[in-house]
Amino acid sequence: MEEARQFFKFLDIITNSFLETLRTNLSRKNDISELSLFFVFSFGRSGTQFFSKLLNSDPKALIFHEPLKRDVLEHMKSFKEGYDYDLYIKKFRIKFIQSIIKLNNSNREIKVYGECNSYLRRHAGAIMSLLPNVKGLYVIRDGRNVVRSMMSRSVMLDTWYYNNIKPKYDDPYFKKWGNWGRFEKCCWYWASENKKLYKQLGTAIQFELLLTDYDYFKSKMLDVLKIEISKTLWENERKFKSANKTSLFKCPSYEDWPSPWKDSFWKICGNVMANNGYF
Repeated sequence: MEEARQFFKFLDIITNSFLETLRTNLSRKNDISELSLFFVFSFGRSGTQFFSKLLNSDPKALIFHEPLKRDVLEHMKSFKEGYDYDLYIKKFRIKFIQSIIKLNNSNREIKVYGECNSYLRRHAGAIMSLLPNVKGLYVIRDGRNVVRSMMSRSVMLDTWYYNNIKPKYDDPYFKKWGNWGRFEKCCWYWASENKKLYKQLGTAIQFELLLTDYDYFKSKMLDVLKIEISKTLWENERKFKSANKTSLFKCPSYEDWPSPWKDSFWKICGNVMANNGYF
């Protein structure tokens, strides 16, 4: 059953990626040089869907949450040696933004285009250097909660997607990969991707504070992106998110992890946690 589900998921991504590419290449393009652009980058399970919905409440903004299946494929491909990040952004991603702005400007005047997109996190450096008037934010969430969420889903299982995600030969954990269990692989995935995000974008902003402190949310996100969201709307959306959070986890909370898990987590993720204020 799981193999069949993964096959159809793969087929869906391949088919939609082809159609997205075809539509983008055939669509009329709009000039984006005067447009304010931004991307919110993060590891998965770190609020991209929530923030895209909330930020899209500003009528002058057009905000998407991971709008393309092709981004999923490109993220997977980026773990291969010699992958060209700039090429994907120059040859396709800029065209997509130009075409989607052309389509939506017929209905309302868009001043700000944004994406909250975890699949483009490895492309952040290319995006920041190649797109005009672009801003980038890096959001991080406590790794203990992210790894728990990963272990409760299909992350780092033996599938067509995750089989491609592994350390390169120069990674300090390259030689240990074959002896690791799934938990250690999830820890490495979270830590290594956040290290790459830091290298591309610098200091992260904390997911937890964005959800619990409006002044922090306003200064770190709204003011930077020139988006207007009232405190009342922020509070209402935050309450709605809390009411709809995951209620069933297949993995226990950090307090109930066995000691070997805790030891492995802090060995693999400790530096990233400490550098971002998690202890």
